[in-house]
Amino acid sequence: MSLGGCSRDRTGIEGRSFGGAGVYGHSSSGDGIVAKGGRWAARFEGDILLQGHCTFKEEPMPAAPGTNQAQLQLRDNGSGNSELVIQFAGGAVQVLATEP
Repeated sequence: MSLGGCSRDRTGIEGRSFGGAGVYGHSSSGDGIVAKGGRWAARFEGDILLQGHCTFKEEPMPAAPGTNQAQLQLRDNGSGNSELVIQFAGGAVQVLATEP
């Protein structure tokens, strides 16, 4: 079974459920769900539960986030080690952990 959706100005695919998963993806040989976007690849309204781990890839620091927002990210610290950092709306960056 395959499902696809496309829209220029509205939701491409929407799923709703009153007793289970609204959208569910599974793959035994690749990614269960892939989201790509211009501004946001995915947006969640509500709490998020991760069952498993979350992997970060190093990326250059983007512009500071908007008001009342923060960004969690992995970056190179300039010495070849990775740093897990959080950047606040004012532009301040706080290092949470540095690769030994």
